[in-house]
Amino acid sequence: RTLAHAVIGPDLARNGWKLLSRAQSLALVEQACAEALTESSYFGSLAERPGLHRSFQRTFDELRAAGLAADSLPEMAFADRRKHRELREVLRRYAEALETGRFVDGVEVLRRALRAIESGEAPGGEATHLVAGEAELSALERRFLEKLAPRRVISLPPDPPGSWKAIVAQARLSRALGEENEIREVFRTILREGIPFDDVEVLHTDAAVYPPLFWELSRENGIPCTLAGGIPVSYTRPGQAALAFLDWIAEGFAAEALRQALASGALTLSRLEGADDPRAASAAARALREAGVGWGSDRHRSCLDRLVAELEKPDDGARAGADSTDEQQARRAERRSHRLSAARRARDFIRRALALAPESLEGRGDLRSLARAARTFVSEFARAADELDGAARTALDALFEEFGELLPLRLTTAAAVVRLRDAVARLAIAPDRPRPGRVHAALYRAGGFSGRRHTFLVGLDDARLPGKDLEDPVLLDEERRRINDVSRAPLLALGRERPREAAVAFWACLGRLRGRLQASYSSFDLRSLSQAGEPSPSPVFLDLFRARSGEPGADYSDLAGAMPRAAGFAPEPDAALDDTEWWLHFARALPGQTREDGVAAAVRAVYPWLEDGRRAEAARASSVFTIWDGFVRSGTPELDPRAGGEPFSPSRVQDLAACPFSYFVRHVLRVEAPEDVESDPTRWLDPRSEGSLLHEVFRDFFEKITAAGEKPEEARHLDLILEIAESRIADWRARVPPRSELAFDLQCGNIRFACRTLLSREQERCREVTPRFFEVPFGLPRQAARTRSAVASPDPVSIEIAPGRSFRLRGSIDRVDEAADGTFEVWDYKTGSYLSVREGVGVRGGRQVQPALYAMAFETLLDRVGRSGKVSKSGYFFPGRKGEGQRMVALLDRRQTREVLGKLFDLLAAGMFPHALSPADCKFCDLETICGGAKEASERAKSKLAADASPILAAFRDLHAEETD
Repeated sequence: RTLAHAVIGPDLARNGWKLLSRAQSLALVEQACAEALTESSYFGSLAERPGLHRSFQRTFDELRAAGLAADSLPEMAFADRRKHRELREVLRRYAEALETGRFVDGVEVLRRALRAIESGEAPGGEATHLVAGEAELSALERRFLEKLAPRRVISLPPDPPGSWKAIVAQARLSRALGEENEIREVFRTILREGIPFDDVEVLHTDAAVYPPLFWELSRENGIPCTLAGGIPVSYTRPGQAALAFLDWIAEGFAAEALRQALASGALTLSRLEGADDPRAASAAARALREAGVGWGSDRHRSCLDRLVAELEKPDDGARAGADSTDEQQARRAERRSHRLSAARRARDFIRRALALAPESLEGRGDLRSLARAARTFVSEFARAADELDGAARTALDALFEEFGELLPLRLTTAAAVVRLRDAVARLAIAPDRPRPGRVHAALYRAGGFSGRRHTFLVGLDDARLPGKDLEDPVLLDEERRRINDVSRAPLLALGRERPREAAVAFWACLGRLRGRLQASYSSFDLRSLSQAGEPSPSPVFLDLFRARSGEPGADYSDLAGAMPRAAGFAPEPDAALDDTEWWLHFARALPGQTREDGVAAAVRAVYPWLEDGRRAEAARASSVFTIWDGFVRSGTPELDPRAGGEPFSPSRVQDLAACPFSYFVRHVLRVEAPEDVESDPTRWLDPRSEGSLLHEVFRDFFEKITAAGEKPEEARHLDLILEIAESRIADWRARVPPRSELAFDLQCGNIRFACRTLLSREQERCREVTPRFFEVPFGLPRQAARTRSAVASPDPVSIEIAPGRSFRLRGSIDRVDEAADGTFEVWDYKTGSYLSVREGVGVRGGRQVQPALYAMAFETLLDRVGRSGKVSKSGYFFPGRKGEGQRMVALLDRRQTREVLGKLFDLLAAGMFPHALSPADCKFCDLETICGGAKEASERAKSKLAADASPILAAFRDLHAEETD
């Protein structure tokens, strides 16, 4: 086709015709299918599948190369007349799109060049053409060559039959655990045997799998190479940037796609920063996560605006505590400044990305506009750190420009994104010929022409060679036979003949080889990590074994018995490609070594950090409570809130009671797991946000009816509470756009159910009590400034634990009712299940201390405003579906509460942070990677605490022993 373009190219350019790329051609095929096919069509159910469009494209190439146009398809070749009509219509529309857009594809270039030569409009040329593999030429290509160079086309004969026997007789046959290890074994052999790089050709059977692996491993190991098929653009930073932009749109503007691209270095903010600093992109990635964007274009704007506004506010220093030093405050201010800068960069970046992207995936889209947007995004934000990245950016620019040249294509936005993403994923760059100083890799069909003396054949499993005898899904073999019969010429190849053709091509390739051969196949699928459906060697591999062994009757069992051990990730030390492979080899020997002998001891001597880890493991495995179990030997009196430290919330006390080790990690070391946005597509809000929404609804409802002097009545107030709920739902929807209407409707139903449940339960209960106070914050200045509650306080509440010893408590009480006898009842709304709460068991060793603390705090708040009062009840109310409207009353024992708090705070003062003694206390913990798992860590803690004589640890053990089911 290159020869044809040389003949007709100048004429095409003069007349305004443009050469169509494969990606453009596929887009026109897709458009033709969208116009011609309906749901009731023969191909209707597959009309949106990219695979169908590629099949149409390949079939149309075959038909047109054979000289068959839409009108010349014989109807009698098709058993189903609908199929004939649809094929003709799609092919006709495709041809019309070429004409309308003044495009010519590869087949049309050949046809026009042939016409020009036959009519005498273009000269044939003087060159003599040598043709290898003539059987692979189409009828149109053969005819063109014959007209281009009459009597100057020489078909090179294949190597004589059996010429491959000499090289096979000395061949090395092997297998590997996965395709990656096939390539690794090739490189190990090259380096181990000192083979010059430019004397090696690696031939493969799968262009989708082996070239990317070859390229990646060659870069990792510093082995220069060339690839006949090119390098997938997805292995470059610009390619990853383009895919991230399209994935971001395709996944409903899921921020994670852009966050990962920023964090990986595929994106740069140099256009925003003025300098290419990878740290700026990483900081922006952290800001995206901190903002909790999740998904949705509107949510990107609101979440980042909210984060920037929050960081722009003056820091009140509440978390750092009143006793923080000037140096600590300066460091905190510097960190806050960096976070603010990163948040602003992330916001600017997202604003630009949103300006380029379509508004949503719904409705009609424009492939040209999307291509222009992707082109601009790559131009502005893709990072080019080396020459290959530069080539990738140029290739992507050309690809997007090609789509921009098309006429408007009537696709949905979602389909346009899929189409463009597919084109990017299939794009390869920098195809190259064999060059000095470099290993060369190519498909086996093109192998054997480099003249290199060392050849490696990989991928010789039965799935790849000869492959499956699958028919063309668009034009079946029987239909092809009938078309050939009508034409009285073998115009179209049969799909079921392809395995035979592949085998013929393989033996032809083998006949071209000289020197030494190493052939291999993958005997294990690492992607599935399962022995089910284990790959089998190809029949040609068995033939190689027969020729190699001199046993023509050998079968697969003979082959399996003669094969060496499959190459894996842990080769012998002298064959290791890198440090990892070297270590993996010795890792296999470590279990057989004692802890102080042999390789293990030598390794620890060289790497003292591993010795530190060994000591930590040994300490944890011992019966002694050590620093590796949460013991700070010097003590930590500064952490004791009784010493006047920072205020505690009830939930923080409960964290300490449940698992002191987790408390130490979170609140002392300040280690936090990344907080990701709710990823369940069936949910709109995460449980915490849903709880906040319901708290707002309940507060607004009770404030409104209480101001009117009313008590809740289902018949009278149902419309009111649902109206308030709808208003709050609308506010939250603006902040958190749902991923689907189904998820939104489902959660809205749960919220309305909770409102009805609350109203139903409170109507009966409020005949004996009167709701008085709602959302009562204390020790939370910002919330106290916003609330209408008369007893709220910006200052923490002092809770006495023992004479002269107290601590400061802060929090927010959901609701307080006044009983008929003048006492008060304190309630906390819970939107989850009631099963985690125990009724009538007191504070449960501190794990259920909130009702008691809120009761004590409210009495103090009453004193502050000059009122006397006593709390007679305190507990939880569960209005949601999981809570079933249950109300759990806690046993208020102030003496027990003070004793438990004293024991817990003694742990803090002593620097003792043992792990929870029950795995149930770790049910929702996200720090298991640190403790080694709840079950194992709790058993270890039980054993250590039972053997330790410390009265403080004994007291903690007794607290957990108080649990009853």
